[in-house]
Amino acid sequence: MKISDLSVDRVQSGDFCNELPEFYKLKNCIENNNGHNNDSVFNHSINALKEYEDFFFKNKNSEVGKYLNQKIDKHTRKELLFVSILFHDIAKPETFSLVDDISSCVGHEELGAKKVKNILKIFKLSGLEENIIINTIKHHNLLHGFAKKNINFCDKSLNDFCNKYFYIITELTILAISDIRGSQLKEINFEKFYTRDDYFNNFIKYMY
Repeated sequence: MKISDLSVDRVQSGDFCNELPEFYKLKNCIENNNGHNNDSVFNHSINALKEYEDFFFKNKNSEVGKYLNQKIDKHTRKELLFVSILFHDIAKPETFSLVDDISSCVGHEELGAKKVKNILKIFKLSGLEENIIINTIKHHNLLHGFAKKNINFCDKSLNDFCNKYFYIITELTILAISDIRGSQLKEINFEKFYTRDDYFNNFIKYMY
């Protein structure tokens, strides 16, 4: 199977049920919290992919677009990020808990990074390409901590973070944008959504 076979429409319509059964199991994991209103992880992942494609379309001629079109061995960063977003919440069923009708999935990032290793074998990626996807999934929520505290872009803690994850910092930021736009945060808490979205978009502009 090739990454180029993937598209939002084909994934959503179930064309890869046999090849990617773990992803379609996300239909049975329903989240209800401050970012998701009784929505399945499957729907959220599809919506995040749609937001990612919209982001790329609007930025394809910018420096960010040029970055995403860089080739890493056999695939572009754009393709690898598509796969990262597709599987970013793949371990939520295993980490799911419900308390007073409020769901949480603590640790799904790290477990997802481990789980996705076997799934990625079907794409026959290079070691570097796999590493980019795995680490993007593993660390995909870290930027939310900086956004939550509205950490200044010149702050040492954020700069240290960027230096540590320099090879995927753009991917992490775009995933964060796609993640919140593909959730119900805008409907549940518009002010929080706008603040986070604005932070991540300004961070992209700051980097480029």
